[in-house]
Amino acid sequence: RVEETIQGTKGRAVTSSGRARLEAGPDWTFTGKNPNPYVVEHQNLHASIRGDMTRLNEGHRIADSTLTAIMGRMAAYSGKDITIISVAGPGKTTITGERTAVQFRNRETPAAVLDGFTITGSIGLPYLGSNVGAGIYVFASSPTIRNCIIEQCTADFGAGMHIALGSPLIEDCIFRNNTSVSNGGGVRIHDNSFPSFTNCQFLLNHTNDFGGGIAYGNDSTGTHENCQFEGNTADIRGGAIY
Repeated sequence: RVEETIQGTKGRAVTSSGRARLEAGPDWTFTGKNPNPYVVEHQNLHASIRGDMTRLNEGHRIADSTLTAIMGRMAAYSGKDITIISVAGPGKTTITGERTAVQFRNRETPAAVLDGFTITGSIGLPYLGSNVGAGIYVFASSPTIRNCIIEQCTADFGAGMHIALGSPLIEDCIFRNNTSVSNGGGVRIHDNSFPSFTNCQFLLNHTNDFGGGIAYGNDSTGTHENCQFEGNTADIRGGAIY
C-alpha cells in the first residue's frame, strides 16, 4: 500500500489506496466513490480512442506529482541563484533524503539562499571513496544558509555538512547530534574552503576521529562570530574544532 502524508501549519492530510482524510480543525474523511485508478486509466484511454473524450493528456499531472515527490525528498540547487524559504520555520518544515538532504554543487553564489528548514536523517554522498555531507553537501559553491537546524545525520566525513572548494555563509544555524566516522561530526571543511559562521550553535556532535563540532583540512580556514560549542566530542582530538 502506498500512503502519503502532507504536513501543513494547521494540520495534515493523509492519502492512501481507498481513503483520504484531513486532520485539522474538524476532521474530514472522503466518503465518495473510490473506483480502481488503474481501471479508470484504461477507461479514459479507450474513451479517447473512440472519440468520446476530446483530450487525454496525463503528462502535466504526472510531471507535477513526480516533481513534488522529488522536492519533498531532496532539495538540489541547479546553479541558478534562487531563494528557498520555509514560511513555517524549521520547527515544522523538514528536508531529508536517502543520501544527502540538500546539495549545492553548481557554482551557486551567496545569492542562492536556503532559509528556515530542519535537515536530517541522511547518510551522505560519495566523495573520494567515502560518504560525506549527509545533511548539506557544498561543492565548488558559496551559498547562504540561514535559520536551519541540521541534526541526526551520519556520514564518514562531515555528517551535518561537508564543504569542499566553497565559501558558504552560514548564519543562525544549529548543528546538533550529528555523528561521523572520521573528521567533522558537525561540519567538515576541506580543499581550499573558506566558510563564515555567524550566530551558530554546535551541540552534541561526535566523531570517532578529529573535530566533533568542526574539522578543517587541506588548506582551509574560516571565521566563527558569536558561535556556541557545547557537548561536542572526538575520540582522538578536537572536541569542538580541529
